[in-house]
Amino acid sequence: MKKQKVFYFLIFIFFLLLIKTDYRIASGVNCCGDDFDYYIHAQTLAIDYDFDYSNQIPNYSKFYYTNGSKIAPVGFSGSGILAAPFLFIGNILDEWFGLTDNLFNYKIITYSLSPLFYLSLSAILLQKSLERINVSLSRLKVLLIISGSGVAYYALERFSMTHVYEVFINCMLIYCSILAFNDEKKNKVSTFFLPVVIVIGLLIKLSNFYILLLPLLVKELLKSFNTSSVPEKRNSLFLLSGTVTASFVFWGINMLIYGKVILNPSETYSAESQASGYISSTTNLFDFISGIIRTTLIVNLSSEFGAFWFSPAIFLILLYIFYFLFKKRFKLFFLTSLIYFFNIAIVNLWQSTASSYGFRYMYSLIPIGILIFYATETKINSKIIKYYLLPFSIFGLFSVFMFESTEFVQLSTIDVVNSFGKTIRYSQPDYLIGIFKSIFVIDGYLKLFSTSFLGLFLFKSFIVLFGIDNFYNTLTFLNLPLDNPDFLTLIENLQAISVIQILGFMMIVVGIIYLLSRSALKLDADIHN
Repeated sequence: MKKQKVFYFLIFIFFLLLIKTDYRIASGVNCCGDDFDYYIHAQTLAIDYDFDYSNQIPNYSKFYYTNGSKIAPVGFSGSGILAAPFLFIGNILDEWFGLTDNLFNYKIITYSLSPLFYLSLSAILLQKSLERINVSLSRLKVLLIISGSGVAYYALERFSMTHVYEVFINCMLIYCSILAFNDEKKNKVSTFFLPVVIVIGLLIKLSNFYILLLPLLVKELLKSFNTSSVPEKRNSLFLLSGTVTASFVFWGINMLIYGKVILNPSETYSAESQASGYISSTTNLFDFISGIIRTTLIVNLSSEFGAFWFSPAIFLILLYIFYFLFKKRFKLFFLTSLIYFFNIAIVNLWQSTASSYGFRYMYSLIPIGILIFYATETKINSKIIKYYLLPFSIFGLFSVFMFESTEFVQLSTIDVVNSFGKTIRYSQPDYLIGIFKSIFVIDGYLKLFSTSFLGLFLFKSFIVLFGIDNFYNTLTFLNLPLDNPDFLTLIENLQAISVIQILGFMMIVVGIIYLLSRSALKLDADIHN
């Protein structure tokens, strides 16, 4: 029991060190078009209980209009819908404690921790899915592999993006598919929910049409490597009723938000110009295929967030595409290729990492890569796990931790030539080299600590106990820099944040850790396996 308490305490400290204050020490989400859009989807549901956005975005420029009367954000609604219950709880707490307009209010606290909850739930669902196909893997190890492929950044720091929610939906879809095809007791209910989950996934990111193929991929994996599927005839009625229900959900939400049903992502999201520009520059099929091959190489091997280095679960998908072809598993080859290269085509369209951490348009594939790898037993699986998957997942998580700690791992604020040869801001073509350079920069670790919630908690505790003047005197005595404007702003903001807010935040983190650990495999398995 003592050993267990120590373990959970260390996990708690680790989480506090990883979770960043950037974007969170604010009264709302005002950064960036996408982040704002997803937030106000949650806000209108949690606070106004409607899809009327007129009081959320009266002066915002990126609107979507229908007939000049209906106003709505251009960002997709699904992640906001999933996050709305957290924002609802946060709003109640704000009204209770009188913190509605304060920095780091409970709306921000609960909303910002929503993706961390869904990331933990993703690990739980994926572990249970693997358990169903007789793969024993600890929940913490599953979380490590998921987080170590890059998506953790969008839970730990830039929390108002869709990528964690995309991972969650794919984990849910995998779990429901396995139950539908491999569990006679639960197959009917699971079959009903399959189209419902797909619709939620499309609401999160309408461009992710590939998720329609994911149940078919799971079914083929079960047939090829584990067990035969349950006959579909028994499920046809449930599949039909689920499809009808999902269609009504999709229709209803679209009508409420846009006043019409949206099937083309470019109608709301501003991708039409990029698509038309790319199409006009691609003159023939050979140019398109060569572009896809080039993009595949860059996505996997480049120093700028290449999947081999920073997203091992995604890189494994490419390996298994060749493996399925070599083993003449043509259905698996075809389905996996369609899913994988659909996402490659999106990256090829943008010709960049998309102005944030990693090749984020690939991150929804992470659970698929893990499933394919563990469902496909090969002679070298154990060696891949030992020498590649786990070590590089740890390195990938370390990369997330080090991101923006020094100039070597910071996205450019001026135009630079990225890995695609495109001159653009918010790129870092030497990120891999920058990681190793940053290891030896002491100031980088000071920045990481000061922007973490572990640092914030310790700073706040010192200020409460000894006062702000003694805090500054201590920093001066330790020869720590006091001329950093960002740090001084953080301390100034910290004085406006109450102890109750910080304690509330930490209690929610404890709850998430408990969720992650509850019903997991034995502690010793998590520590030693």
